[in-house]
Amino acid sequence: MTAASMAPDAGGGALLLAGDRSGRAGAWRLPDLTPIAPMRHLAPEALRSLLASPAVGGLVAGTHSGLLRLETPHGVVTRSAHRRNVTCALETGELIISGGEDGLVNAFQSAQLDAPPVTIDVGAPISDHHDAKTGKAHFPFAPT
Repeated sequence: MTAASMAPDAGGGALLLAGDRSGRAGAWRLPDLTPIAPMRHLAPEALRSLLASPAVGGLVAGTHSGLLRLETPHGVVTRSAHRRNVTCALETGELIISGGEDGLVNAFQSAQLDAPPVTIDVGAPISDHHDAKTGKAHFPFAPT
């Protein structure tokens, strides 16, 4: 497994999203790990971040080479978002935000992933594994 994320389930529970080095991803209902979406091919390379996007009703996957792929029932948008790994992705209602090993943070309009993002260069790789202030490991985007 090279990417994992949790998302709320429509039934009030939680889902586990997981991706692998072959570019495949699947979804399981927690806590019993009941499969709800079989592993399927999303990208031609390793997935590094996954996000279920309620705003667009789809899945956002970040890849090893910096691609960001949005897959919805209406189609697929793939764009170059980073020069290296997309290490994390989150949604803030109308924005999809991605961070990468290239030190960039990109903010895309959820409805317009193909439009240019607002980009901030923070000067250091973005990681979802450690709190930049404390250095402590934590689950991505979980309250500390």
